[in-house]
Amino acid sequence: MNVGVLAFVGDAYFHLETRARLAAASMQKSGALHLKATAYVSAVSQARIVDRIKPFLNGFELDLMRRARNADSNTPAKNASLAEYKKSTSLEAVVGYYYMTGGAERLGELMKIIFETENT
Repeated sequence: MNVGVLAFVGDAYFHLETRARLAAASMQKSGALHLKATAYVSAVSQARIVDRIKPFLNGFELDLMRRARNADSNTPAKNASLAEYKKSTSLEAVVGYYYMTGGAERLGELMKIIFETENT
C-alpha cells in the first residue's frame, strides 16, 4: 500500500487513540482535553515522538519511516518545518500500516511506548 495512504489512515487512528486515552484518563472538559491532545497530534509533537521511540523500532518500521519521509508530499506543513512534517508523516505511516494489516498487538505496543515516552 502507498505510504501516503498509510499515513492518511495512521493520522486518523493516532488522533482517535490520543483522544480516547486522554478522555479515559481525565475528568476534564472537552476544551482542556483538546489542548492536551495537541501535545501529541501536531506535526512538531509527532516529530519529537519519532526521536524518542526510535530505539524501540524494528528494521521494517525504520525502513517504512524512511520511505514515508522520502515520499513526495502534496500538503505543505502549516505550523511545522518540512523536516518535522516529514517525520510526523513517517510515524503516521507506521501506525497506519499496523492498523490496515491487522497488526493490533504491535500497534498497541507502539502506542503504549509513545504515551509512556511522551509523559516522561
